[in-house]
Amino acid sequence: MTTAVKQHNGLESSLIDFFDYNKEKLFSAFHPLVQQARQESIEYFRTHGLPTNKVEQWRSSQFVKDYKQDYHLETESTNYTKSVSEIFECEIHGY
Repeated sequence: MTTAVKQHNGLESSLIDFFDYNKEKLFSAFHPLVQQARQESIEYFRTHGLPTNKVEQWRSSQFVKDYKQDYHLETESTNYTKSVSEIFECEIHGY
């Protein structure tokens, strides 16, 4: 019995290529459980791809325009000049 190979769209292919190219960065210095979760996740993604409206739980979602956008993914950490409390601090009226 043979398993059908999923045909990936452009975004799916670029995400898979990004993962494969950056695998060392995505795995090094992380706990083995994180590494295992990432490996299982990419294998699931390779098999199933991104959700589509053909899947019942996603039937009313509009993905086409989102999948056509150009995405940029980073593997290097960003040096922030503000503390977390400065970024996420908010005032709640009445408190």
